Amino acid sequence: MANELNERLKCIGEDEETGGSIKGAAHRGIISVKDTFTSGNNATEIIEEALRGESQLLEEIDSTFQDLEAIDGETRNAIVNLKENVVRTMSELRNQK
Repeated sequence: MANELNERLKCIGEDEETGGSIKGAAHRGIISVKDTFTSGNNATEIIEEALRGESQLLEEIDSTFQDLEAIDGETRNAIVNLKENVVRTMSELRNQK
């Protein structure tokens, strides 16, 4: 998914994103720490944290790309695919609780 978005950035003359956001890195760190300390005893907490991160990502997508019609077709498709992937991941996480 990231490769697809980076290709779209290049096509519209923007710099390729080489890393995740600081928020994303911090969130992955939180999940890693929780995983270490729960040692599988409470996977629900880890799933809840992952859901929280995915929910924040979904909100970020929605607020950043409010007017999808103003975006070229291929980029719009990449954004829609990203959003669908996040929604699918959230559904899978909820099913694991």
